[in-house]
Amino acid sequence: MSKKGMLVSEAIAPIPEQPIISAGMQQEADNQKVQSVLNNAKSQYKFIPKDTLAVANRTKQLGGSYLEAWPKGETGYVGAVRPKELPIDKHGLEVTRVDEVGIKDIAGDTLHHDNYAHEVRTKLGQSIVNNPEQLNKLKAIARDYSFSKDRGMSESDSIRNAVDSAMRGHVVEQWPADKVAAMMYTPDQSKLLEGLKSYMVTGKK
Repeated sequence: MSKKGMLVSEAIAPIPEQPIISAGMQQEADNQKVQSVLNNAKSQYKFIPKDTLAVANRTKQLGGSYLEAWPKGETGYVGAVRPKELPIDKHGLEVTRVDEVGIKDIAGDTLHHDNYAHEVRTKLGQSIVNNPEQLNKLKAIARDYSFSKDRGMSESDSIRNAVDSAMRGHVVEQWPADKVAAMMYTPDQSKLLEGLKSYMVTGKK
């Protein structure tokens, strides 16, 4: 008994029950979160197609990636099908790491399916391949090269993936500054990369 004659258990206020969040409510909240990040990305990077939509999928595993881009018309591949929430006639993003994805992740992944980025990637790759010293640096620096080789990919495909990583490392800062500097880009290569960076922001070549 307490000093006032009341049981201690009676004096303690009951703990309110926590609301139960259903799977559907969680999915809706996740979708709103990733769409908000996408909208912010569109505001900063005008090259991202205006009709791009985003959907969250916490259950899908993409290794170290935050998301998977689904261009118009792409239905899927072995082991992965386009989410039904992403219309086939629109660009789509399937975000797996909902709480971590940022606008630069979205911009970097969108580059994979952008025609102008493909042109820059091709020209940059050709110039690196023609410079043996720089090519060796790329192989040593880009983890995508060793990762691709470990998966049994060809030398040319592994180099292409490494070039793509280097390009994104520069234009959306996915590489630390010391790694970017170590590539020692030529004036022509720097012009390509800076041109792509400008295009991403303005949407104009």
